[in-house]
Amino acid sequence: MELYGGYLGDVSFSRTCGGNRHEEEGESCVLIVSIPGIEGADALRDSKASDVGAVRFGGAELRAADPSTS
Repeated sequence: MELYGGYLGDVSFSRTCGGNRHEEEGESCVLIVSIPGIEGADALRDSKASDVGAVRFGGAELRAADPSTS
């Protein structure tokens, strides 16, 4: 699977927020979207620095990072 070969183009990221509510600027948020054409793969980026780019994950990688799925 070539995660970084998939074009994100004009896809609409969903905003997910939570935790760190005591920060000066409020909650910490990320933007996430399914990568078009690559089943089970997602792209994740920082909501406050979206121009930096996105980190991409396959479904198995995301499940491994989420302790609630174990």
